[in-house]
Amino acid sequence: PTSNLFNKNEESLYWLCVKGVPPLNDNESNNKNNITTNLNVNVVTNSCIKLIYRPKTIDLTTMEIADKLKLERKGNSIVIKNPTSSYVNIANIKSGNLSFNIPNGYIEPFGYAQLPGGVHSKITLTILDDNGAEIIRDY
Repeated sequence: PTSNLFNKNEESLYWLCVKGVPPLNDNESNNKNNITTNLNVNVVTNSCIKLIYRPKTIDLTTMEIADKLKLERKGNSIVIKNPTSSYVNIANIKSGNLSFNIPNGYIEPFGYAQLPGGVHSKITLTILDDNGAEIIRDY
């Protein structure tokens, strides 16, 4: 059987989380009568990455996506609209001396992010491409 798990018209985002737990030391439990002191430092690591599935029908580059973003003033705030079928990963948003973040660091396909008040007329977005390189755009 086949599955329609992935959307064929827009990107799909999944989180891949891996937890590394060090193994227990069996020597400690077997040598209870030994009078030795062991100093062990165990570190548990937890790492999550965004896994984005991109259908073959989407052939936009990150630069093209950045050029298609639309910024609109709504009252005292700014709305960043993503009219594309791709996720836009935003590392930083600056306006004057202010710096803003958006939830999860990305805007979904055909989604938007609203910035709070205090935004000046010039906005600088730092967008990350598929390789983590920064693309800086002034709006």
